[in-house]
Amino acid sequence: MYLIRNASGQRHYPKMTNHFQPSSVIFAPHQHNQIIISDIGILLWIGALVYWSMTRGFLEMARIYGVPYLWVNHWLVLITFLQHTDPYLPHYRGSAFNFQRGALSTLDRSLLGGAGPFFGWLGGVLTHGISETHVLHHVSSKIPHYHAWEASDALRKRLAAAGINLQGAPGGWTAVFHAIRTCKVCIEFHLQDKLELIAILPSSSKTRVMSFSTRMPMAVLPASLFILRVSYPTRVSTSIPSN
Repeated sequence: MYLIRNASGQRHYPKMTNHFQPSSVIFAPHQHNQIIISDIGILLWIGALVYWSMTRGFLEMARIYGVPYLWVNHWLVLITFLQHTDPYLPHYRGSAFNFQRGALSTLDRSLLGGAGPFFGWLGGVLTHGISETHVLHHVSSKIPHYHAWEASDALRKRLAAAGINLQGAPGGWTAVFHAIRTCKVCIEFHLQDKLELIAILPSSSKTRVMSFSTRMPMAVLPASLFILRVSYPTRVSTSIPSN
């Protein structure tokens, strides 16, 4: 539904905005022919699947193609969701956003690590560290996966020196359930240096103390501990200790 009619997408887009119409507002004029080629490729592939189902049977197509397709995409959705969704990750307005803050607004997670060290190792090896080295991917997407582990170790040491720790809980359905239940309400407030930030709070919260001292990018802010005291939903105050 997102691709067809922009369900859950940008609200300022026209009604029924989709990813298959070359004239859609989400595409630049020079992408017109590329969208047409993409549409033709999708139609040809759908036609091939229909032909396969009609000649060899739907069950064979579903067993060999359909189930593996859903299985792979289930992992892609789970991993991508957990890489960018967590109560401790800040969200920035456009006036405060820059590359450094955006790149560090993500987490590394041990995929399947919640099931034990062996499964954590297995998840990392089978996916080439897609979840374990994701922060590095944000910082420099040109580093190939076979150097990502070494580069991530170096990046973590550099971030640790600035008081930043971007290692999240192990990746799995437990973490997905926690994020879905926790990341409900966005409250906007301003820090002393006019930085616009959105804190994600549980919908059931009344009062909560959130520390971003080891989570939030410190590209501009001092690296010292700062606490955000949030009184939900009526008052927001901030307390930033001096260096």
